[in-house]
Amino acid sequence: WFKSIYDTNVRVSRGTTHDYLGMMLSYSNRQVRILMTDYVKKVINGFMEDIRGSASTPAVEHLFQIRAEEERVKLDNQRAQCLHGTVAQSLFVTMRCRRDIQTAVVFLTTRVKDPDEDDWAAQTCFIIPPWNSVPVFDIGY
Repeated sequence: WFKSIYDTNVRVSRGTTHDYLGMMLSYSNRQVRILMTDYVKKVINGFMEDIRGSASTPAVEHLFQIRAEEERVKLDNQRAQCLHGTVAQSLFVTMRCRRDIQTAVVFLTTRVKDPDEDDWAAQTCFIIPPWNSVPVFDIGY
């Protein structure tokens, strides 16, 4: 019935595990588990540069320091679009499971119209996980 009204591409999911808006909802033993591991991996893999290493904190010291207009090195169009997309995806993630990157992401949302190299560096710091593997974000209710 639902498919006939809205779209033929509607996918029906039955069972205990469901993929909804980047979240894996798993129901078992009267508990709900919400995982966003696949979505976080997608954000990291969609980034233009190879991400290696680790960061102890997602916020860099110079996050709120903005250079004078004549000292700024603006990003080329391709990297600016990548920054914009990654910041948008990270905003989605920070509201659901990565509260630790919220300060950096919210600040960068004000910078995506005219980004520079410092914004790019700040972005790479909060994309790098605080440990050497892709993090598992698990929220159990």
